Amino acid sequence: MSNTASSGSKNNTKLKEQVSIINISLIATFFIILSIILSSIALNKSRVQMLDKINGTSSAKKLPETAGFQNTANILALGASLVFFYFSWQGMMDKSVRINQQKVNYNNFLASGLVVLATFIRYVTLVQNPGPVTGLEEEETF
Repeated sequence: MSNTASSGSKNNTKLKEQVSIINISLIATFFIILSIILSSIALNKSRVQMLDKINGTSSAKKLPETAGFQNTANILALGASLVFFYFSWQGMMDKSVRINQQKVNYNNFLASGLVVLATFIRYVTLVQNPGPVTGLEEEETF
């Protein structure tokens, strides 16, 4: 009877651990969605600014200020990618899985690592060049 109770307790602990992983993954996914929305708003303003320059209008002045949107979006994406990188690392270090699953976990770890690297490079690039990439700084003739 005690063997069944300890087995049930282990299963319950494992289920609680999996639920917490799912909850953290959901939060990280929401961060990614928010990052995409912020980046889209900033890119839309850059597009409107370029169209204003081409057409000689001032529509971009009606749009909200998006100065820190790209940086905030990148920090959110970096944090979310680090969460998934950590989970893939935990999966790779789990030795209780079959060989085929270990290969999948290793591939997930490599993919997550590449996403973290790409997001970090984007972050460093934005820190060094904080302005929007619109081409508005230079006077061009069309």
